[in-house]
Amino acid sequence: MEEFFEKIKQAVQVFSDLKKEKPVRIISHHDADGITAASILVKAFKRKEIKFSLSIVKQVDEDLIKQLNLESYDIVFFTKGEFRP
Repeated sequence: MEEFFEKIKQAVQVFSDLKKEKPVRIISHHDADGITAASILVKAFKRKEIKFSLSIVKQVDEDLIKQLNLESYDIVFFTKGEFRP
């Protein structure tokens, strides 16, 4: 459980360090919990006036990773640790 809280602290620090002038990328799953998680992130980013780009996807696959590598975002948020078809 201690490791979980340490990861939460790290995530809070990353979020706190975000800058308004540096947009972030959000990738979320297309099911109800993915859309809900994405909406929570969107609301948080809007409150901090952080620019973002959101994609709702069926799965994270090789094509998506290749596309993300072509983009210029420093930070990409995935709303789920595991995607399945």
